Amino acid sequence: MCRSYALSLGNKVFEYLMAGLPVVASDIASHAALAAETGVLAVCDPTSPAAIAAAIRSLLQDERRRQQLGAEARRWAETKYNAAPEMARLVAGYAALADHG
Repeated sequence: MCRSYALSLGNKVFEYLMAGLPVVASDIASHAALAAETGVLAVCDPTSPAAIAAAIRSLLQDERRRQQLGAEARRWAETKYNAAPEMARLVAGYAALADHG
């Protein structure tokens, strides 16, 4: 696997969080870190069909857990993992540059 893939998080992960969906993700460094921080990703070995099936099955068989993961994912997306805070910092940075220009 390319090191870039292992260390980065794709936009889809954040789109799923914002949609309030539970996520089964590959157990790579970036996904594992997000899972550890938030508890909203079910990570599994991406090279093991049995592990992938088990992770999906565990979510499909537990509606309460699915709903909890989805609600918690949405909460993280709304409070931390969204563009609004970053955009505010970007606009503030441009404003500071304009004031000193």
